[in-house]
Amino acid sequence: MKIGITQLLIGCARKMDEWLPKVKAAGYDCVEILMTDNGDLPFDFTSQDIERIKELSARHQVELTSMLTSVSQRGSLSSSDPADHDRFVAVTHKGIDAAVALAIDTILTIPGGPSAVVRYDVAYQRNVAGMRRVAPYA
Repeated sequence: MKIGITQLLIGCARKMDEWLPKVKAAGYDCVEILMTDNGDLPFDFTSQDIERIKELSARHQVELTSMLTSVSQRGSLSSSDPADHDRFVAVTHKGIDAAVALAIDTILTIPGGPSAVVRYDVAYQRNVAGMRRVAPYA
């Protein structure tokens, strides 16, 4: 069994070279990293970003086991706005690309949920339909 922690608990703005050694020292084996607007893995990541993250993970002996796409404009499948659906699909595709490049096989996505204007059953139906758009790419 491996013990892991999500970067959500560490802080999105902190850089990996600062917190990875602390994660290892605290006894964690693995981490869920975040794709954020301004972190180590930004939405517009480059091959240099990917190589830097791989190197940090290897140097500190902390495995990257999952990823959360947490960019501010990630969209929502439960929204009534098709543009929100398109943003969610684009961000999720980009997250899949990053995960493949980092050899991560698990992505946490949050497609959206009910709200004051969207009933649960409607949110569910929209989320299922939207994830069917993502599935072929995955």
